[in-house]
Formats: sequence, structure tokens, C-alpha cells
Amino acid sequence: MRGPTYSRWADSDARGRVEAEVHQASRGRSTDPEAHRLYLLARHFIDQYSRESTGKAISYLEQAVARDPGFALAWSELSVAYVREVGFGLVPPDGFSRARQAVERSLQLEPSLADGHAQYAWIQLFHDWDWRGAETSLNYALAPQRIGTRVYLALTLLARGRHEEALAEAAREPEEGYRLSASAIVHAALGHHAESEDALRRLIDDHAGTDAVQVAEVQTHRHDVDAAFHWLDRAYATRDTGLPRLKINPLFRGLHGDSRWRGLLMRMGLEE
Repeated sequence: MRGPTYSRWADSDARGRVEAEVHQASRGRSTDPEAHRLYLLARHFIDQYSRESTGKAISYLEQAVARDPGFALAWSELSVAYVREVGFGLVPPDGFSRARQAVERSLQLEPSLADGHAQYAWIQLFHDWDWRGAETSLNYALAPQRIGTRVYLALTLLARGRHEEALAEAAREPEEGYRLSASAIVHAALGHHAESEDALRRLIDDHAGTDAVQVAEVQTHRHDVDAAFHWLDRAYATRDTGLPRLKINPLFRGLHGDSRWRGLLMRMGLEE
């Protein structure tokens, strides 16, 4: 006599969850093999975080959506690339209009696309200062283990004066480095100095090698300008992947009046 079967498929609820996850993962994708190949090439170049690679990524993504105008995920990624183009100083800030048009096209095609809502929230939060709109978009974008989304939601809630909700969202961020940086910023804004210091110390102790930009963001928010530039210099030395967005990162506005800021932008090639 056979014993009980413990296959995950024996549980209809588990099967339903897996099917839902597969359906969610397939949203916005293309059935055109060549369009998909161009999209993957673009993702490869976007991950290189350089001026030259950003231009290549845009070229491949524009080819992808020309082949398959219904490729929602490619439109969303094209918006990301257009924003990065602004960040590298390749186009003026009004380049955000192309980024907005691309992500809006993405959401017209696939209204429930999490990537599209997350990208739209980024534009609303960091360019438009549309806190209410960003909060709505981020809530649409939330998905299990989606890295960084809860950080942006926490900062949006903080800007709107919803402090307890901001702390709760920061604590729910699944990636520890992001969670600690968001917690340090929110606690500092609320005057919880011990809690902010503890989160910052843990961020440095456990993630200094990979999260130098996040440490600099926290130090900027805590008004420790010298420490912020120390960590930005460290990020530059280690080629931290967060640096290409330096110029358009609103968390560093407190550094813009310091002469070291322009020097760093020039070293990055983000300013002549």
C-alpha cells in the first residue's frame, strides 16, 4: 500500500498560488522571439550602468517595441533607460517626458504590470513630487519580495506626514540593506536618534561593501555632510551601481550647495 503523497500539487491551494505566480510573471511579455531577444540584450546593457551602455539599451528597446508595439515590459524598461539617460546628462531634464510616455504606454497595454507601476511611481516621486500619486502607484506595484518598492513607499508616506505607516513600510522591506537605510532615514526624520543610529550602524557593519550610496543617503538626511561625501567617495571607488542616478536622486539635494558635489558629478561624467 502506498503512503501519502506530499507533492505540492496535491494541495489545490498551493497549485493555485503557483499558477497565479506564473501568470503574474508572464504579464507584459512578448511572444515575438526577436523582440524578446532585443529586450534581453537591452537588460544586459542597462545592468552595466554606463553612458555608452545606456544608449545601446535604448536602441535595443526601441527596436523591440517597433517589432512588437504590445510589448508592455519593454515599454516599461524603455522608460527606465530614458530616466537613466537624464541621470547621465545625455539629455536635459525634459527627457523625463519621454520616460513618462513610455511607462504610460506600458500601463495602457498591461494595467496590472508591477514593473510599470513601480517605474511610474519613481517618476512621480523623484521628478513630479507627486506624493499622493506615487503612493497609489507603489501600492499597485507591491508584490512579494519586490526589492526596494517598500522603501519608496515609506519615504512617500514620510513626506506626507504619515509617520507610523512610514516606519511600518520600512520594516516590511524584504532586502536588509534597503530596510536598514529606510529605517535610519525615517527614524532620523522623527527625531528617534538612537533608533536611527542603530539602523545606520547595522547598515555599515553588514552592508558597507555593497550599499555605500545608501549609507551616504542616510548621512545626508542626518545632516552629516562630511560623512555623506566620505561614503560617496567610497561608492565612487567601488563603482557602486547606485551612482549613475546621483544627479536625479532627491535624497542628495542637501549636498547640492557644497563644492564637492559638482566635483563628484564631473568625476562621474555627469557634468561638464
